[in-house]
Amino acid sequence: MTDADISFDDSTTNNNSSTNNNDRNIDDVLAAVAATSNHHVYIRSNEYGWIPARVLEMQDNGQKAKVSVPIYRNEAAIQSDGGKKAKSFETRVVDLREYPNQTLLLQNVNEEGHLKQVEDMVDLPFLHEAAILFNLKARHIQGKPYTRTGDIVIACNPYQWIHNLYSTSTRRHYANALVWNSASSALTKASLKNLEPHIYEVSAAAYRGLAIDGMNQSILVSGESGAGKTESVKICLHHIACVQEGTAGQEDISNEEDESTAFNSTTTPSKTTTPTPTTTTSAIVQRVLDSNPLLEAFGNAQTIRNDNSSRFGKFIQLQFDCEDPVDAVFAGHRLPSCVLAGSKCEVYLLEKSRVVQHEPEERTYHIFYQLLASDNEIKKEIWAKGLVDTDQESFSYVGYAELDTIEGLTDQQRFQKTLESLALVGVTGEKKLTLFRAICIVLQLGNLLVEPDPEDEDNRAIISSREELEDLADLMGVEASLLESSFLIRTMRARNEEFKVPLSAQQAQDSCDAFAKEIYASAFTWLVHRINEATSAEQNYHPLSKSNHGRSKRGPSGGGAAAATGAPQSFGLIGLLDIFGFESFGTNRFEQLCINYANEKLQQKFTQDIFRSVQSEYESEGIELGEIRYDDNTDVLDLVEGRVNGLLALLNEECVRPGGNDKAFVVKVVDHHTRQPKSCLFRGKRFGEYEFGVKHYAGEVVYNAEGFVNKNMDTLPTDLQECAKKSSNDILAQHMIVMGAEDENAADGGAVAAAAAAAATSSNEDKKSNAKRPPKKKPPTSRRQQQQQQEKAEQEAVKEKEKKGSTLVGQTVWTKFKGQLSSLMQNLGRTRTRYIRCIKPNTKKQPLVMEHLPTVEQLRCAGVVAAVTISRSAFPNRLEHGVVQERFKALWESKAHQKQAHELTLEQLGDDSNDDDGCEGSSNRSPDKYNKLMAERLLTAAMKDLETTATTTTKTKNPDDGSIVEETKTVVVRAFVMGHTRTYFRAGALEFLEAERLKRLGIWAANIQRIIRGFCAWSVYRRLRRTVIVLQSLQRQRLATRAYHCFRRAAICLECWRRCIVSKGRLITLRRNYRATRIQTKWRCLVVRTLYHTKRKSSIMVQAMIRGALQRPKYRKALHQAKEDAKLENQVLALQRKLEEAEARRVEAERMAEEKARKAVEAYNKEQEEKKEMEQQQREKEEKERKEKEERELEEQQQQKEEKEEAPKEEKEKATEDQDDEVASAAASGAARAAAAQPDTPSSSQQQLTLQQQALIDESGRMLDFLRKEVFRLRGQNAQLRRDMDLLKDNNQRLMDANASAGATFASLNHHAKQLTKANEKLSGEIVQLRQQYQNAVVVQTELREELKMKHATYVAEVHSRIQYQKALNVVVEKVERKCRDTRLVEEILMIADDCETGGGAENPNDDAATAATSSSSKTVASTNGTQPPSSSLMSSFRSLWS
Repeated sequence: MTDADISFDDSTTNNNSSTNNNDRNIDDVLAAVAATSNHHVYIRSNEYGWIPARVLEMQDNGQKAKVSVPIYRNEAAIQSDGGKKAKSFETRVVDLREYPNQTLLLQNVNEEGHLKQVEDMVDLPFLHEAAILFNLKARHIQGKPYTRTGDIVIACNPYQWIHNLYSTSTRRHYANALVWNSASSALTKASLKNLEPHIYEVSAAAYRGLAIDGMNQSILVSGESGAGKTESVKICLHHIACVQEGTAGQEDISNEEDESTAFNSTTTPSKTTTPTPTTTTSAIVQRVLDSNPLLEAFGNAQTIRNDNSSRFGKFIQLQFDCEDPVDAVFAGHRLPSCVLAGSKCEVYLLEKSRVVQHEPEERTYHIFYQLLASDNEIKKEIWAKGLVDTDQESFSYVGYAELDTIEGLTDQQRFQKTLESLALVGVTGEKKLTLFRAICIVLQLGNLLVEPDPEDEDNRAIISSREELEDLADLMGVEASLLESSFLIRTMRARNEEFKVPLSAQQAQDSCDAFAKEIYASAFTWLVHRINEATSAEQNYHPLSKSNHGRSKRGPSGGGAAAATGAPQSFGLIGLLDIFGFESFGTNRFEQLCINYANEKLQQKFTQDIFRSVQSEYESEGIELGEIRYDDNTDVLDLVEGRVNGLLALLNEECVRPGGNDKAFVVKVVDHHTRQPKSCLFRGKRFGEYEFGVKHYAGEVVYNAEGFVNKNMDTLPTDLQECAKKSSNDILAQHMIVMGAEDENAADGGAVAAAAAAAATSSNEDKKSNAKRPPKKKPPTSRRQQQQQQEKAEQEAVKEKEKKGSTLVGQTVWTKFKGQLSSLMQNLGRTRTRYIRCIKPNTKKQPLVMEHLPTVEQLRCAGVVAAVTISRSAFPNRLEHGVVQERFKALWESKAHQKQAHELTLEQLGDDSNDDDGCEGSSNRSPDKYNKLMAERLLTAAMKDLETTATTTTKTKNPDDGSIVEETKTVVVRAFVMGHTRTYFRAGALEFLEAERLKRLGIWAANIQRIIRGFCAWSVYRRLRRTVIVLQSLQRQRLATRAYHCFRRAAICLECWRRCIVSKGRLITLRRNYRATRIQTKWRCLVVRTLYHTKRKSSIMVQAMIRGALQRPKYRKALHQAKEDAKLENQVLALQRKLEEAEARRVEAERMAEEKARKAVEAYNKEQEEKKEMEQQQREKEEKERKEKEERELEEQQQQKEEKEEAPKEEKEKATEDQDDEVASAAASGAARAAAAQPDTPSSSQQQLTLQQQALIDESGRMLDFLRKEVFRLRGQNAQLRRDMDLLKDNNQRLMDANASAGATFASLNHHAKQLTKANEKLSGEIVQLRQQYQNAVVVQTELREELKMKHATYVAEVHSRIQYQKALNVVVEKVERKCRDTRLVEEILMIADDCETGGGAENPNDDAATAATSSSSKTVASTNGTQPPSSSLMSSFRSLWS
């Protein structure tokens, strides 16, 4: 980056001052400031960017600082409040070497530590990045989205509509305060002092500059996606329309008490003081305002950051019919009126790639979703064949999107508004259909499926979606073959020969996508042209003679007004530029490079405008411009647009060079620029082969050059261009070619615009080089001279272009965009530019919440920090004279203030009024002059140590002998400069004053504390002396009392000792008796417990034996029952399999019967049609049969192609079905011939039909495939029917619904048949019988299922009971075997258990699966209940044994 130095005069000036002493003094000042404790500062944070803190002490000789950092609950709660709302504090050590000038950034707080908010951030005493951030945040939290920075308005998106901020009374209030009722001729800061910052002041200032200054205006709105750029442009448009209405209707504001109370200070003039627009312009104004939704519908899309993001840049030029100032004076008008006559719109860099692809969580342009969400009547009118009954998923370019509501309106509602806006601009009838059909062509192009030809070894491409291709050709109005060849074949021309080169599938698909993008871009540009035709003043503005009386034919100065075609009148312009902001993503492509290049150009103009505003401020304050330095972005622009080695030139070279590719482009860029010193291009060690980085003004951005060459060329093949010319759509046939030619002209015009921009830049550089000169030495160049210079540069550029001729480079995307951008910068250079910087406060879109890191990044990208740096480059801090005197009066020496005030008498002030620093009118200036002189003397005495000396050497030419004479002067450089109204401080000066002020206040506070502490100590001493005397007497009394109590305690102690000896003997006797008694008790308990445990063990053993004998038979029986259950489950599974097989056979039989009936109907209808055709013309019948045969062959070929891709089993099934098709086809043809041979014998035809039905019943399997081929167009209905039939297995209700659906399907088939005969009725009767049979089968199936369920439940219950019996029997038998001592008893119990198991088995014989399936549930239950459980026999056996 380069610094712009501004010298004092034309001679060469060398600064030979001792810079080391100056730097040392500044470092001492900063160290003194940082060393002062309790300073509120900002420190860096990796999580929040900047956070407030308080300095505690300095460490390591001023290299580090110990600070106290308040901890808040979240980021939204962080603010500069001195930590009063913090939940805790933590101590950190900050390395000052990481901060500029090794000092921390001071907060703008008051004595209590609260942030001092300002409306204009230029008024901040400490102006830096952190101060801007926290000032914006404080205002944003309070619902104040707008803040000034000089002439710039910063708009933070509030994510909510603040009604009172945009009410009608508010708009009129700003219009009256800044335009109609303003007392001064120029808009100054004083006129904005009583107004809250608002975007309305920018629009009002633009209108005022057009009306009063007679100069064209422009408003540049920038910011990232979602920051509110488009909404800000709308607000400006509405306010400009309100301003140009004048003061008419102001009386209505009196009724709005709640909104007008804040504006009571503004007086409302009468209606005769300000002109009002005529009623003929109301329609024009409404048309201008309502044309913006069209651009949103066709140019906006949903992105990750914003639901309604503009994917293009637009420059709206409002045209005004300006009244001549002389005529306005004669008419009694205070200000010349400017009536809104029309508008023009220019668009830049539409994101065409979004048409064919977008991220899954994003959407393409709104118009696609609006069109697909419209009613079928509208779709039928536009394209009935391919648009009716379609949705988002019907077109691959669109895809499914969850979002369907944007800003409270659905896509369908927004489409109605789009239609209304189209009608407003005159796009109705055939024009509207042409536009939407072009959109449909884009949609249909996405559905074309291009695949490699499997029969071609060269992998040529073919379009497999033939139906979509034919629909597209029909929509375009061209032949399908021509359209197909345009996509699949590329025509190459070499000299006088042409070659047809087939394309691969990928190349053909790319051609489809390119064609779609070009059609949409042409439709968008066509729409912009229609809007311009409907809103331009040249074609629509026709003022009445009365309203136009006295209006001059003048245009505003600056050459920006466009003359009306065929009319001498010219119009004033107010341009609103809504353009994309600086972008830096994870992967940056060609689009990001173009966008950032445009932002670099705008930043250059922004920097120059800010420099001019600072220059104007310093001149108004009477300060010499000798030390203003600022960084520009000339290096970056040279890197991008350099003629030889610039990125643009190298990329265009790769586009023209045969075999040019992205990798070669990156290699050339790196080779040419990385070796240069101070190059803005860099390349990291871990960069890929397609990656390179550029150091932009907003930060470093890494670009991925993959696809740069293709995107830069973006040329449509000549085959597609020729095909588009033959289209019946007017946009494709005419306007797409015309717009392509316009793009080329715009690219060719880039040289002209670049030359004009170079001329403007050279004039600006001349201004910079002469800025150090005294303002009165050389008059500035007039606007007329500048305009002549620019026109001359344009003519020279045109001549040079005619000499060189056009080249292929001029057709690239970047060259076209550069030409548009140069033209835009040329137009902006001729206007007075005003800036609105939109900020996106948070990524969650929550109101009243600001995230630090994204906001700081946007401030840097928007150039706000750069503007602050320029405005504070020479003097970072400034204060008014009165504030300086009041704040730093503590720095006066003892009684020095009274002495200086006495010396400044009124006579001295009167004498000084003749100096340059004085103002007109001594009576008015005396207080200001007094404050200025007192402040100057105060600061001179306070900052004596900061004064430095500079030695300047001036070379002048001796007029006598022509020799060069050097003159050396020593100049004292003070740390401040006195302006007319403010004091300007150099870097570190204000911090030094703050530190000295705190030190002096600390000395005064120490003296006050010394006196107060002495008085308090003397008072305490006298109170203590009186108290000591009382305490001494009380102490002597306490000592005597203590001796008495000591003797008394000794006597009592002796008496207690004697009593203890007597009591001890008694205690020993009592303990001996107590222990003997406890021993006796323990012995008796032991004897009784032993006897109890013996008896308890015997009882437990007996009980265990009995329980074992009881449970063992139960266990054995349960084990046997488990085996039986396993057998029953196997039988159940076998029954279920048989039932499923029967169900499958039933379903297959029913399906074959239905297909047989349907086939019969179709066959008979076909016979009737053939019969009728034979009677009319035998030749037509033969031709029809031949076509049907060809269609069948084509279908068979397609079927064979599908069979090749299926599994081997499916191939066998298809082969069998093909054989069945041939048999069925032969049968059908035989039936048709028989019907043709006997047309007069219907009984014979019916008999033959009956035989055919019988054959179809026998061969139902083969009839299925034949019917599928014959009713190909009803495939969807049949598929739905098959799915309904499958669902019949699950429940009866779904079965009935499927039958109803099948009936409806048969009814629709009968409806489409031409004639109904008796044969149809017979077939319908057969269908009814088959349905009845099917219902009977369903009933039988249901009964079988219920019976199976009952039997299964019975078996399960019996199995569970048997398992429990067997478990219990096994437990009893095991316990008897283990604990019973009688072996005979054990053997008898085991025999009984065996008998129980065998008896249970005998009583429950196994039945086979077939008998169990067919037996009724009642018999099964009865037989089960008749079986005696094993447990009963076991219990009876135990009873007999025990007895």
